[in-house]
Amino acid sequence: MNGDIVKGDWTIDEDLIILTFVQKEGHHWSRVVEKLSRRRTEHMIKNRFTSLVNCAKKMLKKKKSIFD
Repeated sequence: MNGDIVKGDWTIDEDLIILTFVQKEGHHWSRVVEKLSRRRTEHMIKNRFTSLVNCAKKMLKKKKSIFD
């Protein structure tokens, strides 16, 4: 395992890189790794993306129930 891998909290910049890349290029996790200077693994990036999407869905669901 690479000693340069970050295992701590995700930054807003990392989240934006992931979301922007996936929106433009699709789910090519190995290419996202390159954009993040190899600080995170493909598996970590995929899991983070899934987490961000699920969080957004929950927020939208809450917002929708407020207006019902």
